[in-house]
Amino acid sequence: MTESNRTAKAARVRDNQRRSRARRKEYIQDLEQRLRAFEKLGVEATLEVQAAGRKVAAENALLRSLLRIRGVTDFEVEHYLRAHRITPGSEISVAASPSLSQSPSDTIARQSTEACRSRSADICPRPGELHLVKEGNGRQLALQAQPASQDHPRHMSEPAGLARREGCCTEQQCLGELDTGQVTSCETAARIITMMRGHLDPQDARVELGCSTETSCMVKNMTIFDLLDR
Repeated sequence: MTESNRTAKAARVRDNQRRSRARRKEYIQDLEQRLRAFEKLGVEATLEVQAAGRKVAAENALLRSLLRIRGVTDFEVEHYLRAHRITPGSEISVAASPSLSQSPSDTIARQSTEACRSRSADICPRPGELHLVKEGNGRQLALQAQPASQDHPRHMSEPAGLARREGCCTEQQCLGELDTGQVTSCETAARIITMMRGHLDPQDARVELGCSTETSCMVKNMTIFDLLDR
């Protein structure tokens, strides 16, 4: 083999090696880009799962708070969940129950109204004059009706000292909404908002709710949802 042939062959080998290194480098760069893209998708999916988990946890906390207001204890909730444990592939079939779809106070109030239809209107209670009787454990038992009387005014203004603030109210001020499950304690609401946002201080959450840091009060559930949607 002549010297010129050897030189040409060596040049071809070097050129092939150079192209091979370039292709390998390009291939590695493509793999790295794909890896970064998959990692980014994984991070986004993880954040979405975490946000969904925080939302579910917040909703569960609100629902448990509502059940406690309705008189259902945590033990009863846990017992019900254990009795209806969901297995993979199974379908949830929940039948509407009168005890869940209608509270005892609603049932008794409706029965009292129907019973008054055959009587004189003077001895029947007006709306808003039904007073809830409770046991010590907070369960709703019955409604006592006070007959309407000419000695009692039909409308009474709220005392100036009990004027509600826009954000929250005391248990006495929120008594009607407390019985219907429309309010939650500020401490629970602050924990829910902190849990959902992941970085907010509970005291800052109380400020957003309009609650004083020194007092224990109640806040409307709609206010909580409005803050969570921001």
